[in-house]
Amino acid sequence: MARIEFLMCAIIILAHFQQCSCQEVVQGVGVNWGLLATNPIDPHIVVNMIKDNGIKRVKIFDTDPWILGAFAGTDIEVMVGIPNDQLKKLSKDMDEAEDFVKHNVSKHMHDGGVNIRYISVGNEAFLKSYGGSYIGTTFPAMQNVQKAINKAGLGDKIKVTTALNADVYDTSSDKPSGGNFRADISDVMKQIVQFLDENKSPFLVNIYPFLSLYQNEAFPKDYAFFDSSSRTITDDNQQYTNVFDANFDTLVWSLKKVGHPDVSIMIGEIGWPTDGHHHANPDNAKRFYQGFLKKMANKEGSPLRPGPMNVYLFGLVDENLKSVAPGDFERHWGIFHFDGKPKFPIDLSGKGQDKWLIGAKGVIVQAYVMVVLVEIWMYRVIFHMLTTNSFK
Repeated sequence: MARIEFLMCAIIILAHFQQCSCQEVVQGVGVNWGLLATNPIDPHIVVNMIKDNGIKRVKIFDTDPWILGAFAGTDIEVMVGIPNDQLKKLSKDMDEAEDFVKHNVSKHMHDGGVNIRYISVGNEAFLKSYGGSYIGTTFPAMQNVQKAINKAGLGDKIKVTTALNADVYDTSSDKPSGGNFRADISDVMKQIVQFLDENKSPFLVNIYPFLSLYQNEAFPKDYAFFDSSSRTITDDNQQYTNVFDANFDTLVWSLKKVGHPDVSIMIGEIGWPTDGHHHANPDNAKRFYQGFLKKMANKEGSPLRPGPMNVYLFGLVDENLKSVAPGDFERHWGIFHFDGKPKFPIDLSGKGQDKWLIGAKGVIVQAYVMVVLVEIWMYRVIFHMLTTNSFK
C-alpha cells in the first residue's frame, strides 16, 4: 500500500505543477481548435495550454458547452461556428435562430462568462464539392442569426459572418486584378458582401498556400513561402512575391467589383501540414510559419491593403478523425501533436527566434492515472483472492 500512496502523491504533485510562462504573440493572431480526434484533450487542459502560449483569440467549429465552458472567465476572444447541417433549419425558422442564440450564445455572455465575439454561420459552405447544397440556405441563415443576436441585445458585441474557402473567387488573368466572385455564386456573394458591409462584419476567408503547391507540382515552391523573391508577379504597379498576397488581393479586387471595397477581411484559416505529402513536413511548416508570422509582426498586410491583419492559424492540434478525401495531410495540420506536444520550433511573436511552444500539462498525468488505477484494482483483486482462498 505504501507504493500506491507514493504514486498517488506523485500524481497530485504533478497535476498541480504549473510552469510559469510569458509568451508573446503577434497582435491579431489566433488559432483554430478542431476536435475531430479519437481522444481529444480535456478542454480545460487545452485552454490552459492556449493561455500558456499567450494566444488570445480562438476559433472553434461549433458551440459545444463543454468546450465553451473551459473559456469562461479567461477573456480569450472566441469565434464559434454553426455546422453546415444546421443551415437549413436556421434559414427557414426564425424561432430556431432565436433558440440557437439563447441556448448557445446568450447564456455564456455574462460577467465571468465566455468572450464570444464572432459567429461563423456555416463552414466553407460553397465548396464546389458540395454541389451547391448550401447556396440557398447560407445567407438566409446568416440573416436570421443576425436578427436573433440583435433581439438578444448582443448586436454591438458579436459579429455574424461565414467562413468561406478561397475558391469562392477566381481570376480571369492569373493576376489579382482579374479577380471576381465565381459565376455560379455571384448573386449570393453580392448579398453576403452587402450584409457584411452593413453590419460591419468581416469577410472570413481560408487561404492555404500549401494547397497551391499540393494541387500543382509545377507550382514554384518558393512562391508558397515568404522568404524568397525568386518569382515576382507585377500587376497594376503592384509586386507579388508570394501566393498569399496574390490570393488576398484577388479577393480585394473581387470586393471592389461588387461595390464594397472597404469590407474588412479576416483570415479564418491558414497553416501548413506536417505529414501526409512530400511537401508536408515539419521543416516546411517551420519555414512557412516563420515567414508568415514575421510578415504579421511587421504589419505588412498585402500590396493593396498594407497594415495589420487578423488571422487564425490552422490548427492547434492534429485531428485523426478528419476525412482524408482531400489528401492524407488533412490529419496533420496541428502545430501540436494530438497529445499536446509541440511539433517544431515556432515563434508566435514573429521575431524568428528558434523557440518551442509550451505543451499541454496534465495529458501524460491523465494517462498515468489510468495505469495507477489499474494497478490499484489489480492489488485489490489479488488481495481479495488471497484473503478468500480464491486460488484454491
